[in-house]
Amino acid sequence: MLFSKIKAKLHLSHPLAQQRDEFLSVGPDTPIEKKSHFTSDVVGAAAAFEAWKLFEKHDVHQEGGKVAHARGKEVIGALAAAQVIKLVDERKIPFKSEKDKKKFIGAAQAQAKCDAKRALRESGFYESKELEAPDADELAGHKAV
Repeated sequence: MLFSKIKAKLHLSHPLAQQRDEFLSVGPDTPIEKKSHFTSDVVGAAAAFEAWKLFEKHDVHQEGGKVAHARGKEVIGALAAAQVIKLVDERKIPFKSEKDKKKFIGAAQAQAKCDAKRALRESGFYESKELEAPDADELAGHKAV
């Protein structure tokens, strides 16, 4: 199955997975000094990886099918944005104000969408003829290994 090859490529050794593991190792009881070093890039990478895991668990993929690349980008971008909010709330990252929190979440969501879309493009799930032209998000995301 094609999707099992993608899983092997993206899991464990992938840079997004490593950042995700580092981020998830911090819990709500971790001292604030340790939490403050997380940037929106790290949170975005962790969210992109979580979004990819949700995307690959979708029923369509389990049955051997796949969605069109354009739709896949929409879905994985939305999953990544939602995962940012979830991760920020779960990890109780401290912010000076609600305005700072919204700004951080916005930056992390933008990074998560970029990384998730780029990972989708580079996953090998789609043949080159099925890919749409890369958008700005895909060009700006961190390169998958």
